[in-house]
Amino acid sequence: LLVTTALVESSAGAAPRGLQGSCRAYTKEACLVKPGCHWFQYHAKNGCPLCERWFGDQVSITGCRDWSADTFCRYYIVGVAQREHGADLNDFSVRRAVGHYEIVQGTPELDNPFRKHMACSVFCDRSPPFPCNGQPRAKHEVKGVNYGGRFIPELYLSLYGIGELFQGISHPDVVLGKHVRDLSLCDIGVAKDAAQRLSKYLDQSIQPEHFTRMADLGFNVLRLPLGYWNLIDVPRGVAPNSDTFSSRRYLALQGIMPAAGYRPWIDKVFQLAARSGMQVLLDFHGAPGGQQDNAFTGCDQGEGNIYFDTPWNKALAVKAIAKMADICGAHGPACYGIELLNEPAGPVGPGCTRGSCIDRERLLVFYKRAILEARQHLPWEKPIVIMDWPGWLGWWMMQPPLIFHDYGHIKFATHLYYLGPFILDQAAARATYARDLENIRNFYANTRYDLVVTEYALNNHGTGGANDDAFDYNSLANWFVHQFNQHGIGSMVWNFDAGPCAWGPVAADKVGKRPIEWKTIFNDTSQSPPELQV
Repeated sequence: LLVTTALVESSAGAAPRGLQGSCRAYTKEACLVKPGCHWFQYHAKNGCPLCERWFGDQVSITGCRDWSADTFCRYYIVGVAQREHGADLNDFSVRRAVGHYEIVQGTPELDNPFRKHMACSVFCDRSPPFPCNGQPRAKHEVKGVNYGGRFIPELYLSLYGIGELFQGISHPDVVLGKHVRDLSLCDIGVAKDAAQRLSKYLDQSIQPEHFTRMADLGFNVLRLPLGYWNLIDVPRGVAPNSDTFSSRRYLALQGIMPAAGYRPWIDKVFQLAARSGMQVLLDFHGAPGGQQDNAFTGCDQGEGNIYFDTPWNKALAVKAIAKMADICGAHGPACYGIELLNEPAGPVGPGCTRGSCIDRERLLVFYKRAILEARQHLPWEKPIVIMDWPGWLGWWMMQPPLIFHDYGHIKFATHLYYLGPFILDQAAARATYARDLENIRNFYANTRYDLVVTEYALNNHGTGGANDDAFDYNSLANWFVHQFNQHGIGSMVWNFDAGPCAWGPVAADKVGKRPIEWKTIFNDTSQSPPELQV
């Protein structure tokens, strides 16, 4: 039964009645082009006796309305079921019934086939006092994991084989007077056996059993970070714009092996993911000249030394993104999409000091150019993802939208991290994300874009050891996942594996005293299993 027509009156409990002025429409198509209006529907293929008891003919809670998704699920569905009918939210039949109520968010783009589609669900917190509440949940949820540290090794992850990869390698202490924090892949380039080292490391770090584990735990999308040198060959002797010393390090990075040399391992990731029923999101993690001063760009150039924002570097980046799109297109349904640029400098948002962040106006121009080049290889329906920090989401809301007709299916992504001293209290740990979550909530509710959190982690709440760390990582992971599928379309935890288990909570047997119960966290009987968006 699919009820989608709103009438004037109904006999159902305390739910609101009647059509609302500016949202007066009798079809979904007419509704979804009205500003501020959403379509609310009841979908119970095999019937739902509880739903009929709660809301009778369902007319009072369906149709075209100006309600928010949160108000609808929390108050008009779950609230009424509890107050008027004594529904027990721990009862799985109640949770299944709640999942029959869905929301489709409108957009003024008539030719855009994509709408935000949510279903009501019940979230039960695993921390005292263990409350259960109604909330919306993305219908086609991304349950993702990062497969980082492969093509761009990061020493802190301590992946298997990384000690041998960096054995005997050193990095400069300073560049232009700026401290270099860690070893980077560009430092390996000076070794005579650099190609052999990296080939062995890639063989060791990409294993079939990784993908089996991800799929068994309920993950459906894998994010694969890549650098520009994995995708394109820069003319011999030519480097990205940077300082003179860093240019030599970039030449060493580019010289480890030609871009085509990395392709077999990239294809292997796609093949293993597809075999396990997962999709791959290709992420442009390391840009020419560095969009950050961090080793994850391929070369730690010293704190504050960021060179990406030049015409030459951006021209190289466009070519690399086009190649990434070409690889994605070649793998068809196995590729979820591409992400344009990982963590551009300036995490605090528009308040960042001059020189510490990449100018977003110029970045937007770059993105438009890169998207159009990528669309030469990707259908309009394949997602292209723009990543920026939560503090910048408000700025993006003020820009003219990237409409489907011109740019195809555009999604946004963001990252949430806490990198301060250990926080051992669950409530205090969650409170550190309050401002970021508010930015995410506002962006998702008030724009046409889907939003996915492509990185978050469980770090800095203890050692993560089973003997000495009593922090409840399961509760935090459960809270994260259901914040992100409520105020976005899902999330991707960083990382699959790591020596410090809080940074690799998918492969880890335990984080703290218990394993993370990903399958239980993802499996919510209040809604049908989400479909992969292909």
